[in-house]
This record gives sequence, structure tokens and C-alpha cells, in this order.
Amino acid sequence: MRSTAALSLVAALLIALGCNEDPSGPTGTLPVVQNLAVLEDSCEGQTVFLTWEAVDVADLDGYEIWYRTTDVATWGIAFTTADTCGIQVATQTGFYRALARKGLDTSSDYSNEVNTLANRIWSEYALRTDGPTGLVFGENGAVTGDAADSTFAQDIYVGEANSLIYVYSGNHDPDNFPGGADTKLAPRILGTNVAPEPSSSEWVDSLQVGDWDHIFVMLEDGYYVEFQVADTVYTTGFNTDAYEYQTIQGLRLFNVVF
Repeated sequence: MRSTAALSLVAALLIALGCNEDPSGPTGTLPVVQNLAVLEDSCEGQTVFLTWEAVDVADLDGYEIWYRTTDVATWGIAFTTADTCGIQVATQTGFYRALARKGLDTSSDYSNEVNTLANRIWSEYALRTDGPTGLVFGENGAVTGDAADSTFAQDIYVGEANSLIYVYSGNHDPDNFPGGADTKLAPRILGTNVAPEPSSSEWVDSLQVGDWDHIFVMLEDGYYVEFQVADTVYTTGFNTDAYEYQTIQGLRLFNVVF
């Protein structure tokens, strides 16, 4: 197998020639890369770990891993490697596929496609001080309930202070709202699709809620959620318009296109 430096040179040449987007698809004769996968146990923070099966070709230069952020975005080469695994330090979730390369020859087609997308839940959930005050995020749907009930383990709950509406971490006030989960909250800054590092001071126990706010939640079990507040925060609470649940534990990537 040729060196990583040689493969990088080939990739750089292709990019310089304007071939990075590859609109027509591969036309080579090499075998198709098989069983591309996200190795979820090795993903962490912004790091996406990918593996695939080796292509049995003598003097293979290596592999190109192609990436795009959404299913309508343009594909580009994320990285090249001579190995059968690799990482991308990403700034948001996306789709991946692989291509083997030997000189100017490539696989006859791309590998299977994988992604790191979070589950997007479009259902609206009402959090009110005069009704259900708490919410538990699920991978495929959330549950609202009474945060004052010790049997309800809320991830977040709503409250009022100084005539303003706040969202609180699940166990912020265990005397009045027992049973809550040990969660943390952080505001999502516009254009940022990465939740803060676990040790970051951006994680707090409460945030004032405004119309259309986006808020990250660090769940007790190491998973991350991002939710959007609906267009109107009223005097007794707010509605979540939608939320994203990142199903890869420890991965802090999202792709907010609400």
C-alpha cells in the first residue's frame, strides 16, 4: 500500500483540478468499499470515528472519505488515509461515504452511506407553571409531567422568577422538585452546532427563556439534546417547538436547520 503522503498528494491534485465535488460519480474499476460504519463507542465530543473493510488491490493508494452536512448539500473529501479507519473532527453532523483510490483509478461506486445525524422530534411540548412543569427527553419522543412528583425524573422544568420565565436543570431545586435528573443547560449561539465541552463554564443550572431560543442540554447519561423554544414565551411558561436527540453517547454534534 502506498504512503498516506502519496494519497494526500493525489487528493490535493484532484481538488486543485476541481474534482472535489465529483458531480457525475465515480467511473473507476476498483472494488467498492464495503461496510463503512460509524464506530459509536469511539466517537467523543466532536470526533467522529469511521471504519470500513479493506479493498484487496495491490499497491492501493488508500481511501477517500467523502462528507456532506445535509442530504442536499454538496459532497467533498473530508480526509484521505491509507488505513481502514479514520477520524474527522467535525463542526456539525453529516453523511459519509468511502472510495478506494489507486492513482487516477477509483472504486466503481461509493460505499454504503452512514451518518451522525441526531433524531429530530417535531412534536410540540408545553411546559407551564400551571400545568405540566417538567419534560423528559427521549430518543424518539419526550414525556411531560409534574416536576413536583418525586416519581417523575424530569430533565428540565419551567419556572417563573421576577415575572420572567426560566428553564431549569432537572435537579436544580430538589426540595420542591424532587426526582429530577442531573442535567445541565447551555445557550446555543447562532451558527454553533457543537454543544460545549462537559467541563465548560457555559453549562449552568438555569436560563431565562426567550422566543425562538435554542438551548443545549447535557443529559445525566452522557447524551446531548438541543431544543428550540416556540415563537411565543407566555407568562406561565413556554412550548418547545422541536428538539434534536444525539443518539451517539458523548457526541456533541448537531445540525440545526429548524
